[in-house]
Amino acid sequence: MKKLFLFAVLMLSLASCKTLTERFDSFVTEVETNYETYSDVDWKAIEQKYAEFEKEYISQYGKLNEEEKAFFKKRMGAFDAVLTKVSIKNAAKGVERFFKDAGDYVEGLIEGFVSSSDSTEVSE
Repeated sequence: MKKLFLFAVLMLSLASCKTLTERFDSFVTEVETNYETYSDVDWKAIEQKYAEFEKEYISQYGKLNEEEKAFFKKRMGAFDAVLTKVSIKNAAKGVERFFKDAGDYVEGLIEGFVSSSDSTEVSE
């Protein structure tokens, strides 16, 4: 247990040694690599982590040089591109489900009309 605690402290220490842009770059790279495997719960955690990075970026903005600011903005754009891809894929799946369900509905509607027209012949 003590070794695990020391390992965790060491990892936190190493992580804090990285600059904001390095940590954000690692985060965005991980999302770019694994976004197709994330669940809804994962996305909530990712969005929360992204919000934390944004807050940190805003708080450190005055301390960052122009190159760091430009890099951070570029990686923000890359992250937004992944979110857009995911949104488009989810929308496409939703449209696909809608048309499948609509097809089933129309099929049932037609069958209903055909079967009810057989039993409701109009006599002259």
